[in-house]
Amino acid sequence: MRLWFFFYRGSLLRVVLWMSGVVGVGAIVVGLIERPANEQFRSLWDAAWWALVTITTVGYGDKVPVTPGARILTGVLVFVGIALTSVLTAVIASTLTARRIKQERGLEEISWKGHVVLCGWNRHGEEVVEALLRDEPKLRIALVNQLPEERVGEVMARFRRADMQYVRGDFVQEDVLQRAGVGQARAVLVLADEVEARPPDEGALLAVLAARAIGGEVLVCAELRDPENLPHLRRAGADDVVLYGEYSAFLLASSVTSPGVPQAVRSLLGRLEGPSLRQVEFPHGFVGRTFGELARHFREEGMLLIGLVREERGVGLEDLLTDDYSAVDRFIKEQFQRAGAGFLSGGRRVQVVLNPENEYRIEEGDRALVIA
Repeated sequence: MRLWFFFYRGSLLRVVLWMSGVVGVGAIVVGLIERPANEQFRSLWDAAWWALVTITTVGYGDKVPVTPGARILTGVLVFVGIALTSVLTAVIASTLTARRIKQERGLEEISWKGHVVLCGWNRHGEEVVEALLRDEPKLRIALVNQLPEERVGEVMARFRRADMQYVRGDFVQEDVLQRAGVGQARAVLVLADEVEARPPDEGALLAVLAARAIGGEVLVCAELRDPENLPHLRRAGADDVVLYGEYSAFLLASSVTSPGVPQAVRSLLGRLEGPSLRQVEFPHGFVGRTFGELARHFREEGMLLIGLVREERGVGLEDLLTDDYSAVDRFIKEQFQRAGAGFLSGGRRVQVVLNPENEYRIEEGDRALVIA
């Protein structure tokens, strides 16, 4: 029993080494005994093959010992092989089970690259996941929050066909974000969290700071509840900020003053069946040509070009902070200095040009904004 416990608690490598040692010893001993009397054991490779099929209980029967000593050793190897094979199976099963349990509980470290990290959770969380997968069905998504286990199970079950993993922990902590692979992520999305007890905007600010400290070049977008906190989130390094319920008033008013506009907006945002708003690339040959020429190209492809998206190098943190900045600004600057983050030297800024003149020139790096 102690020997069984030793093997079971040991690593997979230890079990494999024991099996290799038994095969080696058995092959040498039986080979030396059988070689003078049995033509089936003319070389060490013949004996090694016999020992391998014997210890794994396959027993092809192509090589059979004839001497009494070798047969006794064969019986011993059969029982040892059964025990070692059982232990090997148990070790592999326990390793896979432990890993699966860690993944389900959100304790496994994610080793992905180019994925999206979704921090926090609120009533629109599932809609955000749906929107991401609608545009890129094969997109990898890492959820980082502290939802109850049964709620996490419901979300994972709903998106069971998606390549999605869960990381349990407070998304403002750097070690939690590191487990989510923020350093190798394509983007970090921070929701106005409704799970934690702290104010959602405070969590968004701290999450942006932590994400910037880990992955200086990763795209960081955050959802905000109070518009007054927008400047602070910008200074913290958010590439884009979406206000919670920002368009509710417009949609409600338009339903009365401009019927049909709310339906059109929902369609463009992908909430209804039909054409939706998309950002797409176009052939490099259009660089230097006019917007009108590009519009005709997309019309032939069945898409309507409405504008261009351009990503430019933005200003740095020092450019945004003035001499009379607030305590929040000082806190932001101190956090970046402690982390050694590179955002102090500059960030990224996305510029959108809607419905320009037909003679507007396309530049290198521009992308098309289309209805398709």
